[in-house]
Amino acid sequence: ARTPMQWDESLHAGFTSGNPWIRVNPNYTMINAAEEMVNQESVFHYYQKLIRLRKTESVLIDGKYEPVLEEHPSVFAYTRTNEQERLLVLCNFTSKRITLELPENWEDGEVLIHNDREMFRQSTLNPYEAVMVIKREESVS
Repeated sequence: ARTPMQWDESLHAGFTSGNPWIRVNPNYTMINAAEEMVNQESVFHYYQKLIRLRKTESVLIDGKYEPVLEEHPSVFAYTRTNEQERLLVLCNFTSKRITLELPENWEDGEVLIHNDREMFRQSTLNPYEAVMVIKREESVS
């Protein structure tokens, strides 16, 4: 069974005014839907940014998919390319910092989104870091 939905920091996490049949997670005062809505660094806002990118960046819809770093055991990486843009996606699915050698230079690319508080560095992915970098028309090769 799941714990009750954590809507806010009120009694029983705003799930019910009665007594829930299963206890509410004690972290409900800090982790709840109301907090997600106001915290600009929350998962909720991160997903909103991803949805906006999907609607505004045509390369995400019509770009040709090509895997990158296929042999790397811990990184999922790919590019999407159309006539105007080239997008690089890098995802580290481990709890360890990873050093990478990318097949081409992406330094002049624009970071569209990433989930790490540190600035994205070309040759390093922090634990669980994900990043999207785009090269626009004048820099696509």
